[in-house]
Amino acid sequence: MTGPVKSKKEALLIAQSDALEAYSDLSDFSVRIELNSDIWMIDFEHQDASKIGGLHYLISAVNGEIIKKRYI
Repeated sequence: MTGPVKSKKEALLIAQSDALEAYSDLSDFSVRIELNSDIWMIDFEHQDASKIGGLHYLISAVNGEIIKKRYI
């Protein structure tokens, strides 16, 4: 692959759109995004370390499909 078809921004928008269906407000979360091969790994982690939980996504950089998601 020469580069992702879906940009970092596009992958984040896909994850945020899905995450907002589970959590109505994402302002308490920090976001970490990493491209590994052709998969965007996106993690929403609570900014407050005393709170547990978060959202984790694997999104195809080729077509934007959510490959896997996990809510903790």
